Amino acid sequence: MKLRIAICAAVAALACAVLAAASGLPFVSSLEHAFGSDEESVAEATSSAQAKMEPKVSASALHEEGTLTVGIKLDVQLPMSTVDDSGSFQGLDIDLAADIAEHLGLKIRFMSVEDAADGFSQGCDIVMDMTDGEEDGITIVGTYAESALGVFGRNVDGTVTADDMSGRRVAVQMGSEAHSELSRVTPSVTFAYATNLNDCFHMLEAGEADYAVCSAYQGALLSRYIQKISYCGTIGDISKIGIGVEAANTELATAVGDAEAEAEQDGTYELIRDKWLDGLPHLDGTTAISGFAAKQSSSAPADAA
Repeated sequence: MKLRIAICAAVAALACAVLAAASGLPFVSSLEHAFGSDEESVAEATSSAQAKMEPKVSASALHEEGTLTVGIKLDVQLPMSTVDDSGSFQGLDIDLAADIAEHLGLKIRFMSVEDAADGFSQGCDIVMDMTDGEEDGITIVGTYAESALGVFGRNVDGTVTADDMSGRRVAVQMGSEAHSELSRVTPSVTFAYATNLNDCFHMLEAGEADYAVCSAYQGALLSRYIQKISYCGTIGDISKIGIGVEAANTELATAVGDAEAEAEQDGTYELIRDKWLDGLPHLDGTTAISGFAAKQSSSAPADAA
């Protein structure tokens, strides 16, 4: 329970900082300022729980006995992970890894890495935010997240289709994945260009755009703090995200998989997900917006009616 309370506090303070930085408002720089010095941090709650547990992983399966060393990729952004002004790691990846360490009775240490190979060479036991086939020699354990483009609308009630978006103003960052995906499909939309993700949502909030398209997870984090903006569905491909473990370390892979499964069964995982993603559903084929189709190239024009 202490870990769950700490997760809620961390998310609220960090999201305030993200939105305030975008709007020019003063932002909360620490959990102490936001919630008072008596609020226990995620790290403190996890450390307290771990002190009462015996390790469930042998020393030979870890680079440092009694400690789970976790690699956090530098190119991953909120809501998955970030490093705040104090140097502390925050995000969904962080909270899930902390819970896994707690289940295994281990202390936890985070390390910024370029990729999995870099992380394992530096002594990481696991690397978060990995996809199948991303690197050789790695076992991907579980599926705890997804990566996809999400559509967000203002004052939207009910299911959105491609026809609903046809010709409408859609806020995107020029040159972004969202811009590229919408440029290659039909029906066509009218682009409303923004300099960054926060501007996309400010345009949507101000009525300067009808929809915004961006990373579904990043949009979910922002939309919870802007009134009348909601998630409408996904477009394009969906990638599944898991935890990377060196293929030879079968003991740790099994243990991490079991701990992740426990986090799902006891409700902790859904709590972590909901607090960072504001109830965003798990992304799969059922969340896709229907009606979009790839445009035919100029070299292969559509058949005449």
